[in-house]
Amino acid sequence: MSHNCNQTLTGVPNITVIHSLPGRVRLNVPGLKGSSSMADTLAAGIKLIDHVRRIKANPLTGSLLVEYDVRRLSEKKLLEKIVPVYSRPAAAVNHQTTSPTAMVKSGRMGIYCGDSRTLEILSKVDTIIFDGRGALPEESREVGDVPPGKLPPMMAKVYNNFISMAVGVNSFRLLSSKGHRNVKTLREVEREIAAALDSAAAAPLATGQCGMDTVLKGNWHSMTLDGVLSRLKSDLTRGLDKEQVQYRLKVFGRNKINEERPVGLLARMRGQFKDFLVKALMVSALVCAVLGEFTDALAIVAILVVNALLGALQEHKAEGALQALSEITAPTARVRRAGKVDRVPAEQLVPGDIVLLEQGDGVPADLRIIEASCLELEESALTGEPYPVAKSAGHIADCIPLLNCSNLVFMGTNVTRGRGAGIVTATGMNTEVGKIAAMIHRQESPPTPLQRRMAEAGGVILKYCLAVSAMVVLAGLLRGGSPFGMFLTGVSLAVAAIPEGLPAVVTIALASGVRRMAKENAVVKNLPAVETLGNVTLICTDKTGTLTRNRQILQRVYTGSGFWQAGAGGDNTLKPHSGGCRPEDLESLVTAGILCNHAELRRCDGKGPKSAGQKWRVEGDPTEGALLLAALGNKTNYKEVREKWTHIKEIPFDAGRLMMTVICRHPDHGCAAFVKGAPEVVLELCSHILVKGEKEPLDKLKRRQILNINGEMTREAMRVLAIAHRSLDNPDAGDPEDSLTLLGLVGMVDPVRPEVARAVDVSRRAGIHVAMITGDHPYTALAVAKKVGISSGDKVLTGQDIDRLNDLELAEALREVRVFARVLPGQKLRLVKTFRQQGEVVAMIGDGINDAPAVREADIGVAMGESGTDVTKQAADIIITDDNFATLLPAVEQGRGIYNNIRRSVRYLLSTNVGLVFLVFTAVLLGLPVPLIPLQLLFLNVLGDGLPALALGVEPPARDLMDRPPRPVEEKFFAHSLGSQIISRGLATGLVGLEAYHRLLKQGDLARARTVAMATFAAGKLLFALECGEKKDGNNRYLAGSVALSAALLGGAIYLPYGRRILKTVPLGMKDVAGVLGASGLTFILERVIASFLQGVKPEDPAEKQELPL
Repeated sequence: MSHNCNQTLTGVPNITVIHSLPGRVRLNVPGLKGSSSMADTLAAGIKLIDHVRRIKANPLTGSLLVEYDVRRLSEKKLLEKIVPVYSRPAAAVNHQTTSPTAMVKSGRMGIYCGDSRTLEILSKVDTIIFDGRGALPEESREVGDVPPGKLPPMMAKVYNNFISMAVGVNSFRLLSSKGHRNVKTLREVEREIAAALDSAAAAPLATGQCGMDTVLKGNWHSMTLDGVLSRLKSDLTRGLDKEQVQYRLKVFGRNKINEERPVGLLARMRGQFKDFLVKALMVSALVCAVLGEFTDALAIVAILVVNALLGALQEHKAEGALQALSEITAPTARVRRAGKVDRVPAEQLVPGDIVLLEQGDGVPADLRIIEASCLELEESALTGEPYPVAKSAGHIADCIPLLNCSNLVFMGTNVTRGRGAGIVTATGMNTEVGKIAAMIHRQESPPTPLQRRMAEAGGVILKYCLAVSAMVVLAGLLRGGSPFGMFLTGVSLAVAAIPEGLPAVVTIALASGVRRMAKENAVVKNLPAVETLGNVTLICTDKTGTLTRNRQILQRVYTGSGFWQAGAGGDNTLKPHSGGCRPEDLESLVTAGILCNHAELRRCDGKGPKSAGQKWRVEGDPTEGALLLAALGNKTNYKEVREKWTHIKEIPFDAGRLMMTVICRHPDHGCAAFVKGAPEVVLELCSHILVKGEKEPLDKLKRRQILNINGEMTREAMRVLAIAHRSLDNPDAGDPEDSLTLLGLVGMVDPVRPEVARAVDVSRRAGIHVAMITGDHPYTALAVAKKVGISSGDKVLTGQDIDRLNDLELAEALREVRVFARVLPGQKLRLVKTFRQQGEVVAMIGDGINDAPAVREADIGVAMGESGTDVTKQAADIIITDDNFATLLPAVEQGRGIYNNIRRSVRYLLSTNVGLVFLVFTAVLLGLPVPLIPLQLLFLNVLGDGLPALALGVEPPARDLMDRPPRPVEEKFFAHSLGSQIISRGLATGLVGLEAYHRLLKQGDLARARTVAMATFAAGKLLFALECGEKKDGNNRYLAGSVALSAALLGGAIYLPYGRRILKTVPLGMKDVAGVLGASGLTFILERVIASFLQGVKPEDPAEKQELPL
């Protein structure tokens, strides 16, 4: 008789038979692993069974070996006698680990059988205290856990009358009231619950619907299978009945994650009108219409509508690109209902459903595993760990954090091997994924730095425009003008002073950056996010798939004769790394790695981002795939090896054993067992080691040495497996896992992307810090951080460390730590919030569901396009389509360049508007005729605020932008003397135009004087546009083209009959043209004089000039 592959004992669903021979049986006992006390209890209990010869309960592996007299005791009888021995320690463990309840609070009680109003009362109470009976000490401190039998009389009364109906409450923690909110005395709680129970009858237990409207989270991992089934009122063999499913669907709703509604094009257009300056322009258009200037009003409205449409279309286009990145399918699940197995839409799952899992399935809800056979899952989307995780069905004494529980599986993860079954414990928004989605939905996107600065700029512009209006009105009144006429003039000037082209310039600048970023494999979802990247001071990044390739390669091998090392750059060829290495030792290890393996390799076609640069694609466990790739790298054909060795049977890997064994037969070498697993487990079963092709005894010194090697490889971010074998006379002769010969250790790594180290160095030169936040092991996180240059020390903060620190302590720790490991979604969110509170502008890069809340909270959320989950992509502002950390840096460069371009455009637009207002205002003040008629004013606006301003907005970034530090968060938009530059240029332009106008006006030709004034002003604007361009890298062909085209339009307005007729201009002679050009050149000199006067002849700050070369 022989058992293998987790055969479950009848009546004992938690214990499985690993292997049995007559007189000898090896069992996997849940709860035994890591529990020395349980091992002692089992050994002592089983020794009392008659005819048992030897017991070995191994807390290291979780296995129990029992040898017995087969002539007097059958295996069936033995197992029946083991059941009560196991039940006693199991019950004890379960009792000890049931979460002690200190607070009667939503999420802690299990199923409460009673009226929902009763639960509502309890859910609002954080802490129950004693009221005046001396049960608590006066000082505020925890008293400790108290079992129900030792409760004081008052607490016992409440427990017996009410709280005992909450399944799973086995002890209470007595707290004082200090420091706790929502505190109620026992009397208050007793009265409120009693009143609720008097007003409604409790739901009967027999219906299977006991309080299903009040199902709360339980400690599913620590409960026995019977306890789980009882709590959820389900049946292992039948599942739920149709009536139960329908009832629970009504109570819990469909098993789906609430999605944010897609934003329509009209809604996106409305969003473009929230800007302060845009609102000011809308008021300007209204004023123009009231004053009868319908042409100006229509022009402003048209500009605003086109601007809104451009912005909305760009964001809508990005949304379409996002949807194209993911393929959404309707998931289904195989469930056991009413005794039959059927496939149903996953949305119809309810708590208590029995779900069947097999390789390739996605997990449709949160499940507690109740059956497992070789079951492994890929959970990197939730945990950040790239390796498959083995799952088992037993209860677990302790499991922190919850995502690490080996008997729980979660929505969004995938089965990579084996089969199993689980009972649904949570659906929809109650799942771990749902909780993450809720965190995302609760967060509101803060205004970007650009939006804040543009709002500030709009306020400044509006303030000065109103000041100009007031001055014009006052001056006109002092000269005896009519109050109404002066009011209209003042309002008209204020409207003219507002740069109506600025919103369009900002939108075009951002859209230009979006196009450039798309060429760099970055898709932008909303326009302001482009510029925000330029402000980033800290990049928080996930590890797996972002800094690393998210695939496994063999990095190092230890055999009895020495070390072997893989080549650089992902080369799978193993080369001797120490003297004395013998090829025969490596060959034996590689052969065992091929046979103890289910993976397959398929040739890549080289098409698509996931196969680019790869020759082979792994199908199956990536760790096993790495062993096959190493075999090929060392010129071993793994298919030929498998053909020579006939597979006979297997003892599979599971979470309890942590190893896998296969038994094979070779025509020349006979039968052999090949074992692969955790080094500490396999080494325990080894008696010899292979050295130079010969078996040598494995003494204590050598064992210690091998464990030290294992530790060193682990600290270098390797996943280490031990490989061993044993020759057998026949497949059924003895225990194949006893007296093994160790062949060696293999260390796999998820290789670091080669471009990441350089990207981190560029970030540092640009003044941007990089932090790694991962769910992986601290050793792995620290090793990768050192490889890429994120950290040079050994400081790492884990999720548990984060929970222990208060906000002030965490803020202090973040000043020194840049590596964070074993971090959960809520902890990632807290880290990002704390960084932002410290004044950092944070970009968060993530791909998994566990990254989504932090991605949404960050100033810039970045998701991976290939490996990123839909939840994370929806939360992000930018999608990196090639999953490459280095892709973010060109995007940062674009963001910095865009902000400089917007400042250049603002300098250009406001300078010309200031000059125009000064020209008209001074002429009116001096009593001169209006120097420019309305159509000429409109022409100058179109000429100057149109093409040149737009061309300035799309200038490519300067080459040295990434050698400068990021802008300070508190920096004002008009910093670095931008305001004084605008005023000095505007005054210079206005004075030159006024002088030309006044000089020709004295000659008595008003039309010629106005034409010269218009030409002088326009020529000065166009030359100023060239001056505003990037000086170091003057390669903006759009700017030169726009200036040339605008100059041609100016010439047409003066010399073409149609232009002269509309704008009331006259042709200018060569003398006039020379005067216009000379006056335009004089503007540069006059600007410097005015600027020196405004700044008090203050020397220019080189740092400011470098930051913004305007």
